[in-house]
Amino acid sequence: NYQIALYFAFEDIMTTDNVQGTNAIRKLSDTLSNQDTVDKPFETTTSPEDLECIWYNTAKNEWNRQQQIIGDYIPTYTLQQQNIMIQNLTSYVNELDEKLSGYVINDVEDAKTNPDSFLVSLLRRYIYQIENYLPIEA
Repeated sequence: NYQIALYFAFEDIMTTDNVQGTNAIRKLSDTLSNQDTVDKPFETTTSPEDLECIWYNTAKNEWNRQQQIIGDYIPTYTLQQQNIMIQNLTSYVNELDEKLSGYVINDVEDAKTNPDSFLVSLLRRYIYQIENYLPIEA
């Protein structure tokens, strides 16, 4: 049996915003350090300087890796594909909203106690990005 402890947004690591990136690393570190095991399988930190350094190195290394794989390629989508993504994500958000009974994430502590509330906010962010920034074929 398992439980979801954290939804982790890849985009929060790959950001150029050091506050957002460092906060994402902090959430991951906090989650890993709070596991109920005798032998902690992951070494973590609470030092702000360490967290920022971990974020910077992770983002830089992942960016370099992605550039080797993807290069300058930017995928485009049809309007129909965009609409399908928006409809399906919206449907799932509505399903989660119903399950959460209107529970709204207010801060990091809420996300820790109810990870699905963070998932809803993350999916809404994806919907917004798809609606406003997805490259559509001409």
